[in-house]
Amino acid sequence: MVAAAYTIAVVYPHMNSIGGDGFWGIVQPDDKTVAIDACGASASATTIDAYRAKGLSAIPFLGPMAANTVARTISGWEKPLGVSAKLGGRMPLARLLEDATAYAEHGAPVTLDLAETITAKYDELAGVHGFAEVFLPGGKPPAPASLLRQPKLAATLKTLAEEGLDSFYRGKLAHLLAMGLQAAGSPVSAEDLAAHVGQVKPPLQLAHSAGTLFNTGRRRRAWSRWPSSARSTARRSRACRPTAPITCISPWRPPSSPSACATATSPTPH
Repeated sequence: MVAAAYTIAVVYPHMNSIGGDGFWGIVQPDDKTVAIDACGASASATTIDAYRAKGLSAIPFLGPMAANTVARTISGWEKPLGVSAKLGGRMPLARLLEDATAYAEHGAPVTLDLAETITAKYDELAGVHGFAEVFLPGGKPPAPASLLRQPKLAATLKTLAEEGLDSFYRGKLAHLLAMGLQAAGSPVSAEDLAAHVGQVKPPLQLAHSAGTLFNTGRRRRAWSRWPSSARSTARRSRACRPTAPITCISPWRPPSSPSACATATSPTPH
C-alpha cells in the first residue's frame, strides 16, 4: 500500500501528492484494529491577524497563504511501516520507493485525465511558482501518452530512501522545504515541520447492523469492516461501465519497452 501511494503521487499528480493528509485503518492478524492519523496542524503563524495584515478577509484558495498546514502524508506512511515491522514486515524502504522514483526520474506516461486537467487549469496555474517547470514542458500542456518527468520529486524520494521518512520533518528535506516555503511566503516554518508527528491510536468504533464502523476521530474519514455477505452483495450490485482507454501503470521499465506504455480499458464503478 505504501509503495502504491508513493507511485500514484508521481503518475497521477493532479489527484495525489506527498503533501496531503493521511488516515489509515489497519486490521492486525489478532483482529485488533488501529487507526493512524496523519493530519498536519496549521502553522503557528497562521492567525487571523496575519491574514488581515495582508489585506485578506479569508484564507485564499491558491498561493502561499493557502499553504498554511504541515504536509503530513509522509508521516502517515512511516507509521504503517512501523506497524508492519512489528508484524514481521521486511520490505526495505528503498525498494518501496524504487518504482515511484524511477517514474519521477525517467518519466511516466501522461494520462488523458491529467492532460485535460492541466489544459483546463492553465490560466489559473500557469503563473504559480514551479507549476510551469513541471507541468508545462515546452510552455504548453503535455500531450496524452507523452512522458512527464519530475526530477526534483525524484530527488526528494531518493533522499527519503537514503535518510528515512523523518527527513521530511526533521532532516535535510525539512531544511530545504522550510527555506522554500519561507521564500514563497508561506507561514509554515521549520519549527512547524519539526513539531509534527503522525499518531497511532485506537479508533472510534460504532456497532452497526451491517458491521462495525471505524473512524480516526478527526475529520470525516471512516472505514468499515462488513460481514462477507454484505461485501458480496455490494460487489454483485455494483454497476460498471467502460471508460476511454487509459495508460497502464506497472512496475517501471525503460520507456523504450513496449510494456511500459501499454493501453487498456478500465471499468469504472458508478
